[in-house]
Amino acid sequence: MARRRRDTSFTAIRVEGGILPPEFLNSVAELGAKYQDGPDYDLTRSLNLSDELARYWRIARDLYSAYVERRERKDLNPAQVGVEEWMEPLLKEVLGFGDLVRSGPIVIGGRSYPISHQAFDGCVPLLLTTLDHDLDRADQRFGEEGRRRAPHGLMQELLNANDEALWGVVANGTKVRLLRDNPSLTRPAYIEADLELMFSEQLYAEFAAFWLLAHASRLRPVNGRPENAIIERWRAEAHQTGERAREKLREGVTEAIRLLGSGFLAHRENEGLRKALERGELSDVGYFQELLRLVYRLLFLFTAEERNL
Repeated sequence: MARRRRDTSFTAIRVEGGILPPEFLNSVAELGAKYQDGPDYDLTRSLNLSDELARYWRIARDLYSAYVERRERKDLNPAQVGVEEWMEPLLKEVLGFGDLVRSGPIVIGGRSYPISHQAFDGCVPLLLTTLDHDLDRADQRFGEEGRRRAPHGLMQELLNANDEALWGVVANGTKVRLLRDNPSLTRPAYIEADLELMFSEQLYAEFAAFWLLAHASRLRPVNGRPENAIIERWRAEAHQTGERAREKLREGVTEAIRLLGSGFLAHRENEGLRKALERGELSDVGYFQELLRLVYRLLFLFTAEERNL
């Protein structure tokens, strides 16, 4: 598979909240993460991952084209067109959710969660709905006892209440989101793929990244334990890497402030700076804040340059 340039600015995929560092998605797209050999994606050793990705792209594109042709027809059932003929085949035939089954509402602690499907014996709940339901708009259909809920909110509440599931999927035909158990209901965290944009703009590289990240093999529990799924291992590794990177950044900022601060003071043309500090016109704290502001501005520019923004 061709390597992508080191750029995290995907067009049809976005990461919200702290569910995964955005940079890690780039690593997955470049096949730079662990557990990314063909057999890790349920492929036999004789199959080439790049060739299979191209094949799945063609299958998904054909499914999407059929969906677009039929979704506006008033004589057809929206659920049949959007869920049975589009989302279910996409999940089963393209993303590997071969054991996907339809489900009735899940009741936990006396509360009802009307999801539509389950995978891996209920360890991965899914809510597949139609285009007329925005993932963030509350609707009576997804609520209980007169309470309205948005599809996203319903799935998040279920994951937070269900000890048997860590990750879930919610989709409406044009958008697919991966959600995880998240104690914060005020700060949404998810990974979203814009299927409409992906297929209409022929964004094959982004489809490949989404496939590599959201394939069923990533969410499959290991030994019946969702916390051992590959995506959970990725998440733990990415956060540990992020912690190490932040620690190195902290050390680098400290060293940069020391070197810049002493360098400015030592420069022969900075007599005004030295006198301002001696007279108290510029305090030590004020000088430190100016140095810190300069270092952060440099970091901003370096980051923009690295990402070709």
